[in-house]
Amino acid sequence: MRSARFVISLSVKHPHVRWARQIHQQVSAQWEPNNPKIDDTIQMKFCNLPNSSKVRLETTLTTPGEKLKFRSSCIFSVNSHGTLDLSTAPCDGPSYKGVDPMGIFWSMDPQPGSLTRLYSSGPLHYAMDLYDMEQEKLFSTSLVRNIYDQGTSRRDIRSDGIVGTLFVPDGPGPFPA
Repeated sequence: MRSARFVISLSVKHPHVRWARQIHQQVSAQWEPNNPKIDDTIQMKFCNLPNSSKVRLETTLTTPGEKLKFRSSCIFSVNSHGTLDLSTAPCDGPSYKGVDPMGIFWSMDPQPGSLTRLYSSGPLHYAMDLYDMEQEKLFSTSLVRNIYDQGTSRRDIRSDGIVGTLFVPDGPGPFPA
């Protein structure tokens, strides 16, 4: 289902034309894989953005129940078709520079008061906010990345001087060591 947003603006260049109406489709995001794990490369695109414009993508990582908050801020140029493809569009900073589909994740910095290390194996919750260069929010979405598959169980090992964590995949096995 497609929906449209109507923008009504006053024409300054042509005073005899009092109102102009432009139709913009709603901004959308697409990524693959749909349920990414932490080690998956994510192919992410934002569509229906203003053609040939610059946008700022703010990505924030938070974990429920922990004092973990990381953030990246990246400026990108949207192509002439209104698409921002993170696998081909170079980032102009400030978190990183160049082309990297995973740059918005690895370039995150801890925020004041945040822990600097992840002590959980739970899902990682990312919020992504897209702004134009006048600081108007264009779009928001969220993404969850899992540390391991949903069927994997975690067992803490503390026996005879051995301390560790065992991750056991779902299924009958045998599993490689």
